[in-house]
Amino acid sequence: SCGLTLFACTWTAIRPNIPGMDDGKVVVTSRRLFIMAMAMMAPELMITWAAAQFFCAREVAKDFNEWTMTHGFFAWMGGFMLYVNGKPRVTLTPHELLLFVREESVDMPVIAATTLLEIDTLAIATLTCITYCLWWKKPKDIRRPYIVHWKATALPPSDLTYEYVVNILA
Repeated sequence: SCGLTLFACTWTAIRPNIPGMDDGKVVVTSRRLFIMAMAMMAPELMITWAAAQFFCAREVAKDFNEWTMTHGFFAWMGGFMLYVNGKPRVTLTPHELLLFVREESVDMPVIAATTLLEIDTLAIATLTCITYCLWWKKPKDIRRPYIVHWKATALPPSDLTYEYVVNILA
């Protein structure tokens, strides 16, 4: 249980950079698992890495007046690919993007600050918390019912049958 919780928390906490266009699922998953291993073995390195990215994203948000920190992170994680004549050329750094926008070589990207996935995640998390609170005192992971033995001399009512056994035997 603790191992599964640790895995789930680490898996969701990690925010890897956007994979290269030629990176397959195996490479992307392997990279994420490596980052997870690093997070579990040296969490201080993850904090240092996250802090460095935080400050870089904040600087980008200041440079692009109308952008938020989310935009800054998106830019630093490889979010903008320069296409020339309809073909991918290079992933732009925030500084390159800003330079090209100022030179009017490219249009200022308009990206949503909040994605549909983030909204859905927030909704699911909220509903899960409500469910968890409502079931706070409900026993968890009970595998078998408690056996109650019939003590009376008369037989129990005939309509009391164990449906599972009846359905299997029918």
